[in-house]
Amino acid sequence: SNVVESDFGFHIIKLVAVRGGDKKPFEAVRAEILDEVAKQQAQKDYVEKAEQFSNTVYEQADSLQPVIDKLKLSKLTATVMRDAQPGVKGPLASPKLLKAVFSSDVLKNKRNTEAVETGPSQMVSARVVSYQPERVLPLEAVHDQVLAKVRTEQALAAARKDGQARMSA
Repeated sequence: SNVVESDFGFHIIKLVAVRGGDKKPFEAVRAEILDEVAKQQAQKDYVEKAEQFSNTVYEQADSLQPVIDKLKLSKLTATVMRDAQPGVKGPLASPKLLKAVFSSDVLKNKRNTEAVETGPSQMVSARVVSYQPERVLPLEAVHDQVLAKVRTEQALAAARKDGQARMSA
């Protein structure tokens, strides 16, 4: 080639081989092209819907119903704690969503959370309907649960002791 200038200096390029791609008939690659176009369209649609979702959740911060109606979404109800509970999957296992739910603006002013991406192509917003701060329950309220737990622990301890005695015998 002629002299080529780049950020790294001047170069002379020598072509040593050419590899041509195999031409395939359109019908052989039609399915691949359709899949690729569908993926691109779905990604474009998701970006548009995600922006609509984010804007509506922010602009209509006192209710989730407008965004539910506008985008034909489903509304789910759940009881959550500050930390993800064992075995929980999906959006409620997202630390970002839980942090947003327990932010002061959401709790005090009963506003929507910002739109939070909780997974690939998954956005969530939440609204606190009722909030109860963590507290110690009175003994009368938990008496039966405590009694059942103590009995279970004592039964396990007795079974463990009996099992160890039989093994040593």
